[in-house]
Amino acid sequence: MISLEGGSFESQVRAAYARGDQLRAAFGPVAAPIHGADDIASMFSPNVYEGGALVLYALRQVVGDPTFRTIERAWPRRFGGGPATTADFIAFASRIAHRDLTAFLTSWLYGTTTPPMPGHPDWTVDPVPAPTTAAARSARAGARNATAPGVQAFLRSFRR
Repeated sequence: MISLEGGSFESQVRAAYARGDQLRAAFGPVAAPIHGADDIASMFSPNVYEGGALVLYALRQVVGDPTFRTIERAWPRRFGGGPATTADFIAFASRIAHRDLTAFLTSWLYGTTTPPMPGHPDWTVDPVPAPTTAAARSARAGARNATAPGVQAFLRSFRR
């Protein structure tokens, strides 16, 4: 088990999983964020990093380590330096895994709730309180400012 600041890798993934529904409520699904294209700061939301990592962790649980490693190594060889879509990734992973992963990855990437984590039936997702629209905006802004202060400062430097 890899040990990182704040606990093992798996304990950090489990903690991110527990926040999954809260992140989706605040920022939208991993591959369909609710921020506009002009909201550059939200591109660095916790859901981009934590949610994206959870998708890859879940994929690894489903396809197994050898197949996952093949996907992660072959993807940049195939698409590196060029355009690729989420649909391209789903098709590519399905082809490498020799099975249709469309439903699985679609639920992880576009679902408004966090799917069950394969291989970890004991993992649970914290409930999301029903916020008002203003509270949701405030939560997004607070999370954005709390998790990416360096990004915020960097972006502010271009507004001068």
